[in-house]
Amino acid sequence: MLRFGLFLTFFLLAFTQDQQQNTSSPDLVIHIFRHDARAPLHDTYAPDWYEYQLGELTTVGQREHYLVGKALLDEYPEILGQPYNLSKIYFRSSVLHRSLESAQSQLFGVYEGRGPALNQNSSYPSERAFPQFVSSRISQVNQNLTNAQAIPGGFIPIAANTTTDEGGTQLLEPTQVCFNLIDDILENVLGDESIQLWKDLEPTRKALEDLGLNNVNNPYSLGTFGDAIVCDYYDGRPLPGNIDPNSELYLNVTFARNWYFMQALWGSEQQRQLLSVPLYNYIFDYFDAKAAGETEFQFMFLSSAETNLIDLLATLNILTPECIRDNYLAELSGQEKPHPNCNYTEFASSILLEFYNNGGSPSVVFKYNNVAIPVCSEGQIQCPYSEFKDLISRSTGGYSADDYQRDCLGRTLPAFESIFQRLGDAFKAKFDGGEGDIKDIINDITGNDDDDNNDDNNNNDDDDNSIGDDIKDHIENAIDDIKDIFHRDN
Repeated sequence: MLRFGLFLTFFLLAFTQDQQQNTSSPDLVIHIFRHDARAPLHDTYAPDWYEYQLGELTTVGQREHYLVGKALLDEYPEILGQPYNLSKIYFRSSVLHRSLESAQSQLFGVYEGRGPALNQNSSYPSERAFPQFVSSRISQVNQNLTNAQAIPGGFIPIAANTTTDEGGTQLLEPTQVCFNLIDDILENVLGDESIQLWKDLEPTRKALEDLGLNNVNNPYSLGTFGDAIVCDYYDGRPLPGNIDPNSELYLNVTFARNWYFMQALWGSEQQRQLLSVPLYNYIFDYFDAKAAGETEFQFMFLSSAETNLIDLLATLNILTPECIRDNYLAELSGQEKPHPNCNYTEFASSILLEFYNNGGSPSVVFKYNNVAIPVCSEGQIQCPYSEFKDLISRSTGGYSADDYQRDCLGRTLPAFESIFQRLGDAFKAKFDGGEGDIKDIINDITGNDDDDNNDDNNNNDDDDNSIGDDIKDHIENAIDDIKDIFHRDN
């Protein structure tokens, strides 16, 4: 009986400590989120959008992140419930308009109506706040203002840090296509698995043709079409071909769009290892600083693109092409998803990384869309910080920032959208049984030409198009690899 009493005491003590640890406020939260609903990037399959709207945030997108902001305030009242303090709250965004507007919408949700007074002195003469702008309208507006709020509605204009460069890396821009991973992309997009899926999608492609959508003939055009129907759905517009968003056809198209994109950029182990290195290093720098008492930041808003989120998730195998396919097949058959955390990074998706100092024994909680995921020991939500760092080091194959510089920044490549467009042409050529001019496709992707590759007498180091021998060899190897792919039996 005594032993049972001691066991019960220790159990309750451990449970109480665990509850206290889980309910305490984190010392630093890093919130990385995708922009909200936007217009399609192209009007190819969505002609009803004005050109100036393409790629821009919609009013639906503004509402989404406003609601996220309200939820964050409720989730972290000890931090975000305090008056805005720029030394404790950090806001960084990519330079994309949709990312900036998403973050502003989210921050408005957090700080709505909580803006400061015009002046600490309630009797402050408001005429002193008049600008050097000659207009009778100014005094007319001022008559309806009070000193209780500097801006009506308690709005707080919060400036964003849009510095894109972080040690040579565009930290929050769409994933940079690493030059030394270009052959991985080629293999992923043109390999047997991608070809087989396209064959499996024949009924879907036929259904689209029956609706008059005849140009969805490779993974790139399917991705463009999938983007259009998702954006139209969020905006409440009729979908191209009047597709029912609850239909199996819609499910098939959106799955294929997500799978091919994931397969292209994160289909190989090396891609999953390397692409997240800059962002995880950035996160660790701030967690280390917090542990050492070298930063006052308590909450960091990082407004980014879906690719930045996928980088972090793919490294931990939370989101992969394989689990997307498994969940899709389960959904088709009406079964429960085998990977409940494997959800594509749709609009307004987010990752929350909570850092707890715990009196010198720091820990981390990893949340995807505000669902805590036990990334370390099975079932353990709070992961010891040292164990989390070791996990990331193993998951990234020990790649360092220097490795990323070497493999990704050695040569500028076109945006991956341009690369995908050319690979779409190559995919169609292979699927239709023709090889096409593969060398031209590779040269288009790399921005290379025969003179730069093969002219041994070209010793002009000032030529912007010239590249080192290692880069030449890499391109030639990639060309050979892709030729081998084309010659394989389907």
